[in-house]
Amino acid sequence: MVKSQKPPLSPAVLASCTDDLESFKKMLKEHSSSIRQHDTRRDISNQPPKRDRFTALLGVILIVSLVVPYYQALHFNSYQNGYHMDDVVGVYKNKDVTGSSDEWSWYNLARHDYWGLDMFSGEWTHKSFRPVTTLTFRLNYLLSGLDTSMFHLTNILLHSIASILVIPVGTSVMKMNLRESTLCSILFAVHPVHTESILYLVGRADVLCLCLMLVGILAWERDWRLSAWLLAILAGLSKELGFMLFGVYVAQDLLLKHIRGRTILNLAIGIGVMALRHWYTEGSALRMSPQDNPIAFESDATGRRLSFSLIHGEYMRLLVFPRFLCYDYSLDTLPLMCEFGDVRFLVALTAYTTVASTASLALALNLRGVVLAGAFFLLSFVPMSNVLFPVGTVVGERLLYIPSFGFLAVLCGIIPKKFHIAMLLVWGLMLVRTIKRVDDWKTADHLTLVDGYANLKSAKTQFNLGVRYFSTGDFDNAMAAFERSWRSDPEERDAIAFWRAGQIEIIRGNFARARELLTGATTKYGAKLMVKEEEVFHDAAVACFHDNRRIEEAMYYMTAALTLNRDFPKALNNLGCIQWAAGDREMALNAVAEAAESAVDNVIYWGNLWALSELAGYLDVAQVAKARALDIQADFVPNSDCTWEFMPDKGGP
Repeated sequence: MVKSQKPPLSPAVLASCTDDLESFKKMLKEHSSSIRQHDTRRDISNQPPKRDRFTALLGVILIVSLVVPYYQALHFNSYQNGYHMDDVVGVYKNKDVTGSSDEWSWYNLARHDYWGLDMFSGEWTHKSFRPVTTLTFRLNYLLSGLDTSMFHLTNILLHSIASILVIPVGTSVMKMNLRESTLCSILFAVHPVHTESILYLVGRADVLCLCLMLVGILAWERDWRLSAWLLAILAGLSKELGFMLFGVYVAQDLLLKHIRGRTILNLAIGIGVMALRHWYTEGSALRMSPQDNPIAFESDATGRRLSFSLIHGEYMRLLVFPRFLCYDYSLDTLPLMCEFGDVRFLVALTAYTTVASTASLALALNLRGVVLAGAFFLLSFVPMSNVLFPVGTVVGERLLYIPSFGFLAVLCGIIPKKFHIAMLLVWGLMLVRTIKRVDDWKTADHLTLVDGYANLKSAKTQFNLGVRYFSTGDFDNAMAAFERSWRSDPEERDAIAFWRAGQIEIIRGNFARARELLTGATTKYGAKLMVKEEEVFHDAAVACFHDNRRIEEAMYYMTAALTLNRDFPKALNNLGCIQWAAGDREMALNAVAEAAESAVDNVIYWGNLWALSELAGYLDVAQVAKARALDIQADFVPNSDCTWEFMPDKGGP
């Protein structure tokens, strides 16, 4: 027996609510319209994007955002700015980038970290395995050689691609309308914190990684699983943070798709890939210096936690108010925060409160696209936040390149439409700040001067400022900068500033002060990527010998230098000079001969072998050395004693 269904509204109720048929139709039409509007708010991704004049204006602004800030660099020296800091190691001296056809191989690419160090040799390595990014550097080198123009142009093009990809990711995945996603795109394109990632050559790892992550998000949305997994792997091999894309896929499924089987399989593959990467590189051990991350060396647990919270507040400041920018925030840019009474704790508290409030609002309003953007931000920010493990730098602007997309997507997805026009003012301020910051990067020297005097507390900005003055022969300003560098650390744990200052004192002839600085440097921390330890020991030996001929002390340090690196012709020659002064003529001749054979075009070594062989009575050896020296330099006249060589590296490639 089929029960009759009751009508939703009885005729009596309808009659009581409407006076006539026309008013009833009007009420029904208004009610249906409100339902359609409610459904549209619930899932705007199913509706065609509304085209209005403001959205069209945003499209024009996007073009301006992509062209004006960075492509202006084509008109001045920024594209000829050489190699700055890590660019020297990561690109210029990296044989995986600039090696000859005989030196380069896929095998070496698979064995070396991002800085060209062998991960399996037993020596120290950074463990940052990013072969995809390194391969793009190699392609740049094959196309344009060592000219940095193509390297910078590639970085800028990748940033433009990432900025454009923000729009389809915003509209199709994060439930934004076209206006919101375009607004997010223009803000991302001109955010000042991105300048380091784009103009610092090695910052390409972040830019390339985000491009692959955004394409991966789109692929996962379309259920192109194999492509999405491949993109996640490529992103992780561009920069380690890219492996978090597997986590973003999980967030997409939980918040938007609800495909349980796919989620479980994705988790299994993601965990397997990350475990395989960890196994292949034999862990992720990171040797950092107190200057890079002083908080990690703080013994007090409360002080470490409070100081890490200060870092989080600083990162939020860089995202919200990027007025002060610097390529380095090492010791003592952000002094440690060791108690809750420190007023700077309010910065961290504000950051945490803002994040928590925004998350609560998005969840309360069921804004799943905003929640997904927030998940992207957290998944990309937490690994670099020192929460899970200490990272190699206390604050790095280029580390914000990937998380900033999530931050801006949350901002543009949650602010009311009436504030969109006001956001153009924010865009304009960001554009002006970015243009100014790009100008700071126009040459390596200019950036070193600008940031060196803007951040007098950073050990590294002062060290680089000192090297810059050293290279121009301005020893007074160089010494002042080196002194600021080592005084940034009350414990004076870093060797490099003492080493450079000691070299200046050798050049000036102040050997007693040079000996004090250089012997002290041999006991301090030496950053392997910035200085070879054998150079420090060598220079200490030079200072010891010339400070009242401390032969035994000089012998100790020179022997230590050659123990660290036997293929060190300068040290071999100078060891011979020490041994000759000590009266050990046979050993001296052997050392000088080995130096000459190692550096066959160095006239000083052949001249020493010529002069010392004659004095020792080995005339046949002297004749051979004489012929070779005159072949190199026809008017060469050797000294009557052993000639020392001291040619300090003045920095740069």
